[in-house]
Amino acid sequence: MYKTVGIIGGMGPEATLYLFQRIIKLTKASCDQEHIPIIIDNNTKITDRTDFLLGKGISPSAEIVKSANRLKAMGAEIIAMACNTAHCFCSEIVNMDISFINMIQITADYILNKYGREVKVGLLATKGVYISGIYNEACKEYSIEIVEPEEGNIQVLMDIYL
Repeated sequence: MYKTVGIIGGMGPEATLYLFQRIIKLTKASCDQEHIPIIIDNNTKITDRTDFLLGKGISPSAEIVKSANRLKAMGAEIIAMACNTAHCFCSEIVNMDISFINMIQITADYILNKYGREVKVGLLATKGVYISGIYNEACKEYSIEIVEPEEGNIQVLMDIYL
């Protein structure tokens, strides 16, 4: 009935867990067999995305692609990631022969459908997300303005995430 979802995890193992829990909770199922089949690759070898974007680390791209390939080999038909910052590195997955759920684009589409064009939306995220501008890029075609915290408050957010 459902396609098998593969989750590239390990980029915040708790974020991976939370995504898995939300899928379970939001699936209308009256028994185990009615749930969505999910495969998780909790790849803790994926390097820190924000560090790389700040010029301090190794690109996480190769390990993200390895995870996608492993999930595909295990039968995943759709790939998802719970990490916002990792979406900066998803272009190679998008070019694979597998569907990719891009939560950045889904968020932009949701804002457009719920609030329309030319709105302002606050963004709370990691420093890597701000540096990359991935939400700004996804929202600009809809004339949605992303409002970010001042530089000093970004570190406060990063401390909360840790």
